[in-house]
Amino acid sequence: QGFDVCFQWFEFENGDADVPPGDFFPEPPPGFPDEMIIPDGTDYVYNSCGTFGTGNDCPYKAVHFPASVKSILNAALAECTDLKNVTFAEGSVLETIGLGAFLGTNLNSLHLPATLESIGDMAFVNCCADLTSDLKTVTFAEGSVLKSIGEVAFAFTNLNSVDFPASLESIGAVAFQGCTDLKTVTFAEGSVLKSIGEAAFAFTNL
Repeated sequence: QGFDVCFQWFEFENGDADVPPGDFFPEPPPGFPDEMIIPDGTDYVYNSCGTFGTGNDCPYKAVHFPASVKSILNAALAECTDLKNVTFAEGSVLETIGLGAFLGTNLNSLHLPATLESIGDMAFVNCCADLTSDLKTVTFAEGSVLKSIGEVAFAFTNLNSVDFPASLESIGAVAFQGCTDLKTVTFAEGSVLKSIGEAAFAFTNL
């Protein structure tokens, strides 16, 4: 069962009205909540408006993912520039975060579930020169099975330190480039890291 970010405000005004494929409603209606609570039982979260389709009119400041969500698909919440808080329910079974899923958001911190295996390219990149990313901390739950961090995944954010889990096998090119506050990275005992891509930590303060 999927949850479509794109048409939530259309449905807010129109109930279960049929929405023609490809239609886009950029203005959320008056009274639309700024917190998104995704229903229990949702398997994946997506954005049917297309790549980076929510744009600057995305109203969400907080999103809560239930434990059932396994995948956050490409560009699901990209360019939600007011989005500051994302939480994952206890017992989360999240496995993948897709390409650009949180691109251009303004998250303060991230605590990612232990079940997460892959973070896609550009997943949390601060994409825009006129934006200031507040993302200072990212942590991985105890017992993390994370295997890969994609290219440009956290580039140009304000991370100051990262503790990578032992399970991590690859860090993509430019993954943390431009994180000028990044002073410390550590790899857990027993690390199985195999590759670090080109310029992964370029223009940091390591």
